Amino acid sequence: MITKSRAHLIIHMLLHCIILFIFLTVFFFAYLSKKEGSAVSNSMEHIINKEVPVILDEIDDVSKKIKIGDINWGKVDQEAVKLMNKPIDTTKVNKHNDKIKMTSIIIIISLLAIFIGFMIYFIYYKKYDINLRNILIDNMIVSLVVGVLEFLFFTMIALHYVPVTNTEATNFIVNSLERKAREV
Repeated sequence: MITKSRAHLIIHMLLHCIILFIFLTVFFFAYLSKKEGSAVSNSMEHIINKEVPVILDEIDDVSKKIKIGDINWGKVDQEAVKLMNKPIDTTKVNKHNDKIKMTSIIIIISLLAIFIGFMIYFIYYKKYDINLRNILIDNMIVSLVVGVLEFLFFTMIALHYVPVTNTEATNFIVNSLERKAREV
């Protein structure tokens, strides 16, 4: 049997989860996803501007080492221009991201439905006074503090984390190209 104090705790925890999930969802889609895209673009720009000349020199050296002959750099330039002029199809990425947004919305609606279901059960069926006003006040204060801490964590720590160095990315590209050249 669920007691009045357990009902209070269930409503309190559910409301906290809902507020936290909504905050994280909005924060991610409104702020973090844009910052993340910007960070990837900056990283790629650095690799292209600083590391591509090194990669091209490596490719030339590797091609001579494995005796595949001289590289026709004119042909490489032509292919690069074709790639740069090719329209970018973002349909798959946009569909994937829209699916993630929809999943978030479904989770929020589901949590709200569960919350409302418990509220109806405890207040109207069980006739419990769960002190909803205090639950709301507690959750607003906790959510405000947690929201500020999460914002600070993501903006001051997570967004500055470097998962792969430019050297590692360059080495990966050169090694991949070398493997592909040997397969030819």
